[in-house]
Amino acid sequence: MVSEVVSVFASDQVQFYHYPEPDSYNYDYLLNRARAGTRIDLDDISGLDLGYGWSRRWAGDQRFWEHSVETGLDWYFDAGPHAELTAEGVRRVYPEKYRTYWEFDPALRFDVDLGGKVTLSLDDESRFNWYDSTGSVYTNMFENSLKPVVEYRPVPEFALRLGPQFETGRSLPAPTEDDFREISLFAGFDLMKADRLWLSVEDRVGLRRYPLADSSFQSDYLFNELTAFASWTIVKAGPTRLSLDAMVSISPEWHSDVASNLASRIYSVELKYGR
Repeated sequence: MVSEVVSVFASDQVQFYHYPEPDSYNYDYLLNRARAGTRIDLDDISGLDLGYGWSRRWAGDQRFWEHSVETGLDWYFDAGPHAELTAEGVRRVYPEKYRTYWEFDPALRFDVDLGGKVTLSLDDESRFNWYDSTGSVYTNMFENSLKPVVEYRPVPEFALRLGPQFETGRSLPAPTEDDFREISLFAGFDLMKADRLWLSVEDRVGLRRYPLADSSFQSDYLFNELTAFASWTIVKAGPTRLSLDAMVSISPEWHSDVASNLASRIYSVELKYGR
């Protein structure tokens, strides 16, 4: 805390992965991530965030370095609505020029309380990618996701949410077979029991189409994305706690080209102690 309205932070993280039998997809690497930033309180509940990040990965021809700048403004209006605007700019450099890129990610969230138990929100996230050298694999792309959400909270510790989601991808400067359109419907819930248990489950079903693609490269498909997160505080002593965290993600795809059908499954469990 620098003053009553200005606070600063800094962090550094190191990761090391080793595979007994590495290959082109699973390779040994050392990664260092460092971040620093500040928050300026504009009033009791609104604020401005500014941050800078630096990353470097040592991994043979998979190595890179990265710089990023982040900014965010969250604002609570007197009438009740809340707006949050964020933006991040990234520069990542690989040994090969065709993999090196700039990225810009703006996002907007707006929500309003419709009567104590119902909240309506709108999330819009965009991504711009520019490669130093483009080709058939690495192409400049604009992507956007629009997500209206209705949330119903019958009691403070339980919430149901439902809504559509629209996504689009457009190659730059001209359309290519990578361009896509996607529409889906999602439903989920969150359960929070004091500071002991948090459970979040969401299922999303939708259709993605590639208007310009031929079946040898891309194909339209139906999908179902199921994700679940859980965190259980087993023991709490002052500011420290022993907790168990778990995550499950299951995502099957059914393509118009049946040979492209696939299903990914990710599971993780973590037992940790600390603040």
